[in-house]
Amino acid sequence: MGNMRKPLWRRLVPLAWGLAAAVALLFGLAWGVLQVQVTLAGFLNGESVWSKAQKQAVIDLDSYAVRGDARDLESYRHNYDVLAADRWGRDAIISGHYDKARVHQVFVQGNMLPAAESGMTFMMAHFSSAPYMASAIGAWRSTDGDLARLDAIAGELQRAYATGGPSQAEIDRQRDRIAAINQEIAPRSDRF
Repeated sequence: MGNMRKPLWRRLVPLAWGLAAAVALLFGLAWGVLQVQVTLAGFLNGESVWSKAQKQAVIDLDSYAVRGDARDLESYRHNYDVLAADRWGRDAIISGHYDKARVHQVFVQGNMLPAAESGMTFMMAHFSSAPYMASAIGAWRSTDGDLARLDAIAGELQRAYATGGPSQAEIDRQRDRIAAINQEIAPRSDRF
């Protein structure tokens, strides 16, 4: 009966606080879901950029092997630099010891979604051993050696063209090596 003597607005205050808490919880959950979606979009974008750079590096290196055109080598180097920067960023973030400004530059160099940078960094730093993340990162890491082999071929070709050019047999051999490496990368890239 004592509760009925309070004015209506005083009896509704706990309800108002409960409603405010529910609205705040909904906004918090919506923000969290949005962050997860932006982070996932960032990973998808990152994979797309990486895959495009990898494929273009192979195309450019093959063209360089055939023609010896410095522009093909320059384009190869640009795409390889994107791949190397991604590798460095991945390993640095996962290790937990990295320069935030340099990681930001990796995101800029790879044309990553700026809004996804913090979420992607957080996920790689704290959840890289989670089942799906570990599998994707493992597939990504498994291409590191192959990419280094491609870069070694680029160096061999550059030296050969600097000293008069490789023979047709050497060009064919290097192109076969490039194609074989690309064949090895493709299924792991798809898994990633």
